[in-house]
Amino acid sequence: LPYTHSGVLCSALAMDKEKSKEVFRSVGLPVVDSLLMARNDLAGVHPMPVPYVIKPNNEGSSVGVYLVDLEQKTPPVLSEDMPDIIMVEAFAPGRELTATVVGNRALTVTDILTDTWYDYDAKYLVSASTRRDGSSRFGANTKFGNFSSLSAGWVVSNENFFTEDSFLSKLKLRYSWGQSGNDQIGDFGSIATLKNLNAVLNGGLAVGQIPDTSPNADSSWETSVTNNIGFDLGLFDNKWNLVVDYLSLK
Repeated sequence: LPYTHSGVLCSALAMDKEKSKEVFRSVGLPVVDSLLMARNDLAGVHPMPVPYVIKPNNEGSSVGVYLVDLEQKTPPVLSEDMPDIIMVEAFAPGRELTATVVGNRALTVTDILTDTWYDYDAKYLVSASTRRDGSSRFGANTKFGNFSSLSAGWVVSNENFFTEDSFLSKLKLRYSWGQSGNDQIGDFGSIATLKNLNAVLNGGLAVGQIPDTSPNADSSWETSVTNNIGFDLGLFDNKWNLVVDYLSLK
Protein backbone atom coordinates (compact mmCIF):
# COMPACT_ATOMS: atom_id res chain seq x y z
CA LEU A 1 0.00 0.00 0.00
CA PRO A 2 1.43 3.44 -0.85
CA TYR A 3 2.26 5.55 2.19
CA THR A 4 0.23 8.77 2.06
CA HIS A 5 1.22 10.37 5.34
CA SER A 6 3.96 12.58 3.91
CA GLY A 7 6.68 12.55 1.27
CA VAL A 8 7.38 13.99 -2.16
CA LEU A 9 4.00 13.19 -3.70
CA CYS A 10 1.99 14.67 -0.83
CA SER A 11 4.24 17.72 -0.81
CA ALA A 12 3.60 18.24 -4.51
CA LEU A 13 -0.15 18.06 -3.81
CA ALA A 14 0.01 20.59 -0.92
CA MET A 15 0.34 17.71 1.59
CA ASP A 16 -3.20 16.64 0.73
CA LYS A 17 -3.46 12.95 1.60
CA GLU A 18 -6.90 12.49 0.05
CA LYS A 19 -5.70 13.91 -3.29
CA SER A 20 -2.68 11.59 -3.06
CA LYS A 21 -5.03 8.63 -2.65
CA GLU A 22 -7.00 9.77 -5.70
CA VAL A 23 -3.77 9.70 -7.73
CA PHE A 24 -2.97 6.18 -6.47
CA ARG A 25 -6.49 4.95 -7.24
CA SER A 26 -6.32 6.38 -10.77
CA VAL A 27 -3.39 4.10 -11.61
CA GLY A 28 -4.92 1.03 -9.95
CA LEU A 29 -2.99 1.04 -6.67
CA PRO A 30 -4.80 -0.11 -3.51
CA VAL A 31 -5.22 2.37 -0.66
CA VAL A 32 -6.53 2.10 2.88
CA ASP A 33 -10.19 3.00 3.44
CA SER A 34 -10.59 6.47 4.94
CA LEU A 35 -12.95 9.38 5.29
CA LEU A 36 -12.61 13.14 5.76
CA MET A 37 -14.50 14.92 8.49
CA ALA A 38 -14.48 18.11 10.53
CA ARG A 39 -12.43 17.90 13.71
CA ASN A 40 -15.34 19.19 15.80
CA ASP A 41 -17.60 16.40 14.50
CA LEU A 42 -15.42 13.71 16.09
CA ALA A 43 -17.26 13.21 19.36
CA GLY A 44 -19.15 10.49 21.16
CA VAL A 45 -19.26 7.72 18.53
CA HIS A 46 -16.46 6.06 16.56
CA PRO A 47 -16.66 7.17 12.90
CA MET A 48 -15.50 3.70 11.75
CA PRO A 49 -14.75 0.34 13.37
CA VAL A 50 -11.68 0.32 15.61
CA PRO A 51 -8.74 0.20 15.28
CA TYR A 52 -8.27 3.31 13.16
CA VAL A 53 -5.90 6.24 12.77
CA ILE A 54 -6.68 9.95 12.98
CA LYS A 55 -4.34 12.39 11.24
CA PRO A 56 -4.48 15.80 9.60
CA ASN A 57 -5.30 15.73 5.91
CA ASN A 58 -3.03 18.63 4.95
CA GLU A 59 -0.24 18.56 7.56
CA GLY A 60 2.74 16.42 8.53
CA SER A 61 3.19 14.16 11.55
CA SER A 62 4.42 17.03 13.76
CA VAL A 63 0.79 18.16 14.17
CA GLY A 64 -0.31 14.84 15.59
CA VAL A 65 -1.34 11.28 14.71
CA TYR A 66 -3.74 9.30 16.90
CA LEU A 67 -4.03 5.50 16.91
CA VAL A 68 -7.42 4.52 18.32
CA ASP A 69 -7.26 0.93 19.55
CA LEU A 70 -9.84 -1.59 20.65
CA GLU A 71 -9.91 -0.55 24.30
CA GLN A 72 -11.14 2.97 23.60
CA LYS A 73 -14.91 3.23 23.92
CA THR A 74 -15.13 6.72 22.41
CA PRO A 75 -12.95 8.78 20.03
CA PRO A 76 -10.05 10.70 21.62
CA VAL A 77 -10.07 14.39 22.41
CA LEU A 78 -7.88 15.95 19.72
CA SER A 79 -5.27 18.62 20.24
CA GLU A 80 -6.18 22.18 19.34
CA ASP A 81 -3.23 22.06 16.90
CA MET A 82 -5.13 19.65 14.67
CA PRO A 83 -6.57 21.40 11.59
CA ASP A 84 -10.30 21.75 10.97
CA ILE A 85 -10.38 18.88 8.45
CA ILE A 86 -8.98 15.51 9.54
CA MET A 87 -8.59 12.12 7.93
CA VAL A 88 -9.88 9.01 9.71
CA GLU A 89 -8.17 5.96 8.23
CA ALA A 90 -8.53 2.25 8.90
CA PHE A 91 -5.52 0.75 10.66
CA ALA A 92 -3.60 -1.49 8.25
CA PRO A 93 -1.00 -3.79 9.84
CA GLY A 94 1.74 -4.79 7.45
CA ARG A 95 5.31 -3.97 6.53
CA GLU A 96 6.98 -0.67 5.75
CA LEU A 97 10.06 -0.22 3.57
CA THR A 98 12.04 3.01 3.77
CA ALA A 99 15.42 4.01 2.39
CA THR A 100 17.94 6.72 3.24
CA VAL A 101 19.44 8.15 0.06
CA VAL A 102 22.35 10.57 -0.37
CA GLY A 103 22.84 11.67 -3.95
CA ASN A 104 22.21 8.55 -6.01
CA ARG A 105 23.37 6.10 -3.34
CA ALA A 106 21.18 4.27 -0.82
CA LEU A 107 22.87 4.29 2.58
CA THR A 108 20.31 2.37 4.61
CA VAL A 109 17.24 0.29 3.94
CA THR A 110 14.72 -0.48 6.66
CA ASP A 111 12.15 -3.22 6.33
CA ILE A 112 9.63 -2.95 9.19
CA LEU A 113 7.60 -6.11 9.67
CA THR A 114 4.54 -5.05 11.64
CA ASP A 115 2.62 -5.85 13.58
CA THR A 116 1.27 -8.66 15.69
CA TRP A 117 -1.46 -7.00 17.70
CA TYR A 118 -3.78 -8.96 19.99
CA ASP A 119 -6.55 -7.54 22.11
CA TYR A 120 -8.72 -9.82 24.23
CA ASP A 121 -11.97 -8.36 25.50
CA ALA A 122 -10.45 -4.84 25.61
CA LYS A 123 -8.55 -5.95 28.74
CA TYR A 124 -5.35 -7.72 27.71
CA LEU A 125 -3.18 -6.19 25.02
CA VAL A 126 -0.11 -7.70 23.36
CA SER A 127 1.88 -6.31 20.45
CA ALA A 128 5.08 -7.42 18.71
CA SER A 129 7.05 -6.26 15.71
CA THR A 130 10.44 -6.78 14.12
CA ARG A 131 12.50 -4.81 11.63
CA ARG A 132 15.48 -5.66 9.46
CA ASP A 133 17.85 -2.79 8.70
CA GLY A 134 20.61 -2.78 6.12
CA SER A 135 23.45 -0.29 5.87
CA SER A 136 26.25 0.09 3.33
CA ARG A 137 28.50 1.33 6.15
CA PHE A 138 29.04 -2.15 7.56
CA GLY A 139 31.03 -5.14 6.43
CA ALA A 140 29.80 -7.87 4.14
CA ASN A 141 29.24 -10.24 7.09
CA THR A 142 27.10 -7.87 9.15
CA LYS A 143 25.42 -5.53 6.68
CA PHE A 144 21.95 -6.37 8.02
CA GLY A 145 20.65 -6.28 11.59
CA ASN A 146 17.39 -7.54 13.12
CA PHE A 147 15.67 -5.50 15.84
CA SER A 148 12.50 -6.49 17.69
CA SER A 149 10.00 -4.99 20.11
CA LEU A 150 7.32 -6.33 22.45
CA SER A 151 4.65 -4.65 24.53
CA ALA A 152 1.86 -5.73 26.84
CA GLY A 153 -0.93 -3.95 28.64
CA TRP A 154 -3.63 -4.71 31.17
CA VAL A 155 -6.72 -2.49 31.31
CA VAL A 156 -7.60 -3.09 34.92
CA SER A 157 -10.56 -0.73 34.77
CA ASN A 158 -12.31 -3.06 32.31
CA GLU A 159 -12.24 -5.97 34.76
CA ASN A 160 -15.47 -6.97 36.49
CA PHE A 161 -13.92 -6.51 39.93
CA PHE A 162 -12.99 -2.89 39.23
CA THR A 163 -15.46 -0.48 40.76
CA GLU A 164 -15.54 2.68 38.68
CA ASP A 165 -16.33 5.84 40.54
CA SER A 166 -16.27 9.55 39.80
CA PHE A 167 -12.65 9.83 40.97
CA LEU A 168 -10.81 6.87 39.40
CA SER A 169 -12.43 5.96 36.08
CA LYS A 170 -9.53 4.30 34.21
CA LEU A 171 -6.45 2.27 35.15
CA LYS A 172 -4.11 0.69 32.60
CA LEU A 173 -0.75 -0.97 33.30
CA ARG A 174 1.86 -1.11 30.52
CA TYR A 175 5.25 -2.69 29.79
CA SER A 176 7.36 -2.56 26.63
CA TRP A 177 10.76 -3.78 25.50
CA GLY A 178 12.50 -2.89 22.27
CA GLN A 179 15.77 -2.87 20.36
CA SER A 180 17.13 -0.23 18.01
CA GLY A 181 20.24 -0.11 15.84
CA ASN A 182 22.80 2.63 15.29
CA ASP A 183 24.88 2.83 12.09
CA GLN A 184 26.51 6.23 12.68
CA ILE A 185 30.12 5.15 12.23
CA GLY A 186 30.90 7.21 9.15
CA ASP A 187 31.25 6.03 5.58
CA PHE A 188 33.82 3.45 4.39
CA GLY A 189 34.62 2.20 7.92
CA SER A 190 34.48 -1.45 6.86
CA ILE A 191 36.73 -1.26 3.78
CA ALA A 192 40.39 -0.55 3.22
CA THR A 193 41.15 3.06 2.28
CA LEU A 194 44.18 4.89 0.93
CA LYS A 195 45.68 8.26 1.70
CA ASN A 196 47.92 10.50 -0.35
CA LEU A 197 51.67 10.55 0.29
CA ASN A 198 54.08 12.70 -1.68
CA ALA A 199 57.70 11.78 -2.26
CA VAL A 200 60.78 13.13 -4.08
CA LEU A 201 61.73 10.99 -7.07
CA ASN A 202 64.64 11.87 -9.38
CA GLY A 203 64.68 15.36 -8.01
CA GLY A 204 60.97 15.95 -8.60
CA LEU A 205 57.79 15.70 -6.57
CA ALA A 206 55.91 12.43 -7.06
CA VAL A 207 52.32 11.99 -5.87
CA GLY A 208 51.47 8.59 -4.46
CA GLN A 209 49.18 6.72 -2.07
CA ILE A 210 49.66 4.32 0.80
CA PRO A 211 47.20 2.20 2.85
CA ASP A 212 45.36 4.23 5.47
CA THR A 213 42.88 1.86 7.15
CA SER A 214 42.48 -1.92 7.23
CA PRO A 215 39.26 -3.63 6.10
CA ASN A 216 36.88 -4.95 8.75
CA ALA A 217 34.17 -7.20 7.33
CA ASP A 218 32.76 -7.74 10.84
CA SER A 219 32.07 -4.14 11.80
CA SER A 220 28.45 -4.20 12.90
CA TRP A 221 25.43 -2.43 14.31
CA GLU A 222 25.40 -0.93 17.79
CA THR A 223 22.28 -2.26 19.51
CA SER A 224 20.50 -0.42 22.31
CA VAL A 225 17.73 -1.94 24.43
CA THR A 226 14.89 0.05 25.96
CA ASN A 227 12.62 -1.10 28.78
CA ASN A 228 9.57 0.93 29.71
CA ILE A 229 7.02 0.37 32.46
CA GLY A 230 4.15 2.70 33.21
CA PHE A 231 0.50 3.22 33.94
CA ASP A 232 -2.36 5.43 32.75
CA LEU A 233 -4.95 6.91 35.07
CA GLY A 234 -8.25 8.50 34.13
CA LEU A 235 -9.64 10.76 36.83
CA PHE A 236 -12.98 12.47 37.30
CA ASP A 237 -14.78 10.58 34.51
CA ASN A 238 -11.63 10.81 32.33
CA LYS A 239 -11.67 14.58 32.37
CA TRP A 240 -8.12 14.43 33.78
CA ASN A 241 -5.54 11.93 32.57
CA LEU A 242 -2.23 11.01 34.19
CA VAL A 243 0.46 9.07 32.31
CA VAL A 244 3.49 7.83 34.29
CA ASP A 245 6.50 6.09 32.69
CA TYR A 246 9.84 4.73 33.89
CA LEU A 247 12.35 4.34 31.06
CA SER A 248 15.60 2.37 31.06
CA LEU A 249 17.97 2.62 28.07
CA LYS A 250 21.08 0.44 27.72
